[in-house]
Amino acid sequence: MIEESATHMNPVENARGNNRSKSASPKRPVSSLGNLFAAFFCVGAGLFILAISAGIIHVDPSTVHAPYWIVGACGIVFVFGGLILLARHYSWARGVQTVLGPAIFILLATVLNWIAFGPGERQFSGTISLPFSAYSSRASELTGRIVFGIFAVILDVLIVYILIMALRRIMRR
Repeated sequence: MIEESATHMNPVENARGNNRSKSASPKRPVSSLGNLFAAFFCVGAGLFILAISAGIIHVDPSTVHAPYWIVGACGIVFVFGGLILLARHYSWARGVQTVLGPAIFILLATVLNWIAFGPGERQFSGTISLPFSAYSSRASELTGRIVFGIFAVILDVLIVYILIMALRRIMRR
């Protein structure tokens, strides 16, 4: 009896690209240079936003529709995201993701909670896009706050869950 190789035994799996004997992966990882570019771009954009929130870079205050601490929180999200990308290149910085990842979630939740529940007037717009057409309209403040509130509460619950799981993991050690 003649044995067939794994590449000839299942033509359906071979057609799908599930041939384990191939050495090339169908997905190419992001190059180190591309990763570094993205990291420095994120850090740079975040520092630019932070400079605006700190008053180092002056902008027309009428163009800023949020408190400067919210603008700063958005800048920190970009800086932390870039630092996480940079940490992938240095083995001594692997723990950075453990700290900065949850911090990004908390900052994003802070922004969503401010939009949904914070004081002051909000202006929202909505767009529905379909193939070959789009419909845009101004949404009411109540509708916008409800939508952002739903996502803020979901993110809040997710953060509490993640923190509880992390504390349980720490307590087991």
